Amino acid sequence: MRVTPTIVRGSGGVRWSNQPRLNPEMKVSWILVILLLVVVAIFSVQNAGVVAVRFLGWGTTVSAALVIQLAALLGALAGLAIGVCLRRRRGAARAEETYL
Repeated sequence: MRVTPTIVRGSGGVRWSNQPRLNPEMKVSWILVILLLVVVAIFSVQNAGVVAVRFLGWGTTVSAALVIQLAALLGALAGLAIGVCLRRRRGAARAEETYL
């Protein structure tokens, strides 16, 4: 792991940090995530009408913006959960190969 100098407030200067830097692929990923969040926010604000929502006999009327944002949040959480599961499986497979 690379150690880089980092300016820390209140420390009186520069201290050495072993926090990893973002590689270029991660920077692109974060830019895409932020861009997607902005697009979802704009879309939900432009579609802020009231809609009827029904689920298993329960029903209510809510803002379409709220429905859009909740759907995006649930989709993001599902994607994150799947990514974590796949990473764990990959890590377990690598660990098993190492010990064999």
